[in-house]
Amino acid sequence: MNDRRYALLMKNDSENLTQEEIELGWHFCNEFDGLLVGPGMGELDFCHCWPTNHKVYWYKIGRDWFEDSSIERWFPITAEEIKSLKSILHRCLNTGLRDDEHRPLYIEVCRVLGVDPDKPWEEK
Repeated sequence: MNDRRYALLMKNDSENLTQEEIELGWHFCNEFDGLLVGPGMGELDFCHCWPTNHKVYWYKIGRDWFEDSSIERWFPITAEEIKSLKSILHRCLNTGLRDDEHRPLYIEVCRVLGVDPDKPWEEK
């Protein structure tokens, strides 16, 4: 969809999306007060309209999977690694290993686990 078509659809209530535009994921999003949302727009990431947005989402996942279906891409960290990292983090906390010498390791473990290094006890 080009800028001209987008502007026409946004200001003219009698103008409708084509079937092709709908299949590509274009729709007037209720979550954004009727804003015309479609592929390549950041708003699409926060749109929960059904089913249009999900068609685009699943299409993207399929395309990404086709490009790289490696286990490392889709499951970058195993349950065993998470368990090990949590164990390391708890040892760091329990033995005071947040000093200057061990801080880089501590910060890296927190990053991988998605934990705030300054508030590791808080759940995200």
